[in-house]
Amino acid sequence: MMHTDNSVQLRNVTVRFDSNRERRILNDVSLEIKRGEFVALVGKSGCGKTTILNLLAGILRPTEGEVHVHGKPVDSPDAHLGYMFARDCLFPWRHVIDNVELPLEIKGVDKATRRKRAKVELERVGLANYPHYYPSGLSHGMRQRVALARTWVMDPDVLLMDEPFAALDAQTRLVLERDFLNQWYERKSTVIFVTHDLTEAIALADRIVVLADGEITLDEAMPFGWPRDPESVIVDRRFGEIFTRVRNALSIATASSAAEANTVAAEA
Repeated sequence: MMHTDNSVQLRNVTVRFDSNRERRILNDVSLEIKRGEFVALVGKSGCGKTTILNLLAGILRPTEGEVHVHGKPVDSPDAHLGYMFARDCLFPWRHVIDNVELPLEIKGVDKATRRKRAKVELERVGLANYPHYYPSGLSHGMRQRVALARTWVMDPDVLLMDEPFAALDAQTRLVLERDFLNQWYERKSTVIFVTHDLTEAIALADRIVVLADGEITLDEAMPFGWPRDPESVIVDRRFGEIFTRVRNALSIATASSAAEANTVAAEA
């Protein structure tokens, strides 16, 4: 029976790739995320983080197990779900405001309504004066703000984010993280946030889930509360202890993977 307070649920999910499906990306993973919760997925490349996002987006189907969003099985992309990538993926021939409007345009929303909503989102991300610029005339940080506005314009219930700030310089990244948290705190969408950066995960999330070799090795709630400023978390005395636990979980997982690989090589 599905729990109604859960926004997202993976139950005994396994995903295998390759033609013979021998390459296992996720192995019997179960994960529940409450409505309005902010969960960071961390782990080395290839551990299954983005696979989970793609399952929730309806882009990929599990080999085994069940995936639910708001209590319903996921079998196709959902209009109430937003997906933001590391790159802005803006169309260079469209003005900023036209890029922001695009999801509404695809959905068939009339021009006046989508223009109004796009202007609101551009103002929220601090780009109210740039609606008729082309992406080429913006800095990388500004383009990511446009991408964020485009993601928010659909008012998604669930927001999937695949390293959205990874390509930014440190200062721009911190500013966008702070602005994003402020917006999220107002809207309270459910966020599943993929990152390789442990500091970012601890500073932003309600919970951190560590993945290794397709399995969850750590699932820990963050103690910092809301509202929150990422810089204040970093100087909190508890930050170092949490960082060490998460790093150790990643280190143990990496060592386990290496040992398994050596065993397989020896047997061969």
